[in-house]
Amino acid sequence: MTAAAVRSTLADLLHEPDDGRIRELHDGEIRVLPEPDEDQIWHVRLLDLMLGVSAPEGVEIHHSTGVHVDEANFFVPDLLVVRAGTPFHDNGFDAAGVVLVVEVLGPLTHHADRILKPWRYAEAGIPYFWRIDQGPRLVALRLDETLGDGHYIYDTELVPCENAEVPHPWVAQIDMAEFVDPPSRR
Repeated sequence: MTAAAVRSTLADLLHEPDDGRIRELHDGEIRVLPEPDEDQIWHVRLLDLMLGVSAPEGVEIHHSTGVHVDEANFFVPDLLVVRAGTPFHDNGFDAAGVVLVVEVLGPLTHHADRILKPWRYAEAGIPYFWRIDQGPRLVALRLDETLGDGHYIYDTELVPCENAEVPHPWVAQIDMAEFVDPPSRR
């Protein structure tokens, strides 16, 4: 007879040591995220600036701030856009007030950022999910109501050096050329 796996909860996550490391809850398992590299940090800063230029009133853009996805999942996306006034508690925002989450892929977060997180974000009803892949390439997904709850479809994809408008969640000019040459490579 095997012992049943013990699932962690948000309360367990909140009792983890305050050592500066970012922790998430993935299907009831506490995960310590790796430190982002210089490219990842640069990509987040660029997206924050590019989104912020045309951001409508009533939204807030946050870095590395938690989202209460469901009972077994608490994620800390690289960039997060919430409606102003969205409840914040226990180190994160309620998913119902989240407009957009952005994950920048790293070598050790590839699986979670491409598979687990978009699936859980979609199930939570978060309307827009963006991912910065290697290359770098921007993949923008949006919920598709025709497929039922919890399904993202491709909205926009920008390849290295492409400069174009991304239409959702608001029109934003994204210049991927800026992502190709971060300061660490200059």
